[in-house]
Amino acid sequence: MTNTRNGVAKADAAKEEVTVPKTEVVKEEKIVPEAKESAKEVEQVKTDDEIRKEEEVSSLIYCGPSLRNNALQQYAIFTGDVPAHVAPHLEKCPAIKALMVPVSEMNTCVSNIATQGTAEQVLYNQIQQYVRGE
Repeated sequence: MTNTRNGVAKADAAKEEVTVPKTEVVKEEKIVPEAKESAKEVEQVKTDDEIRKEEEVSSLIYCGPSLRNNALQQYAIFTGDVPAHVAPHLEKCPAIKALMVPVSEMNTCVSNIATQGTAEQVLYNQIQQYVRGE
């Protein structure tokens, strides 16, 4: 059988017309509201993903050298604010704050620390001098 635009099907061999029952058309209309609900669910998933990205941005990782007396360990992760015991070190050596980067940027930062002449490498050396007491 071959379908036509008018909802009429024709048999190829016999050339007889057959009318498509209206119940099938009604079923197609019922699918549309379900599709709209699915689209809303997809939008909700996108919203949840955006929320997760915002949470990831608030997590920072410290890529500098460890400070004395375990005041701050290399690769320590902070969610939200930096602990109060680290604040005095941030005031004395602002380079420490500069090497607290979003977790997603850690690989780039570590690679730049290993590259001579980059800003991250200079900051790392400043923190090492601070740790040695120079």
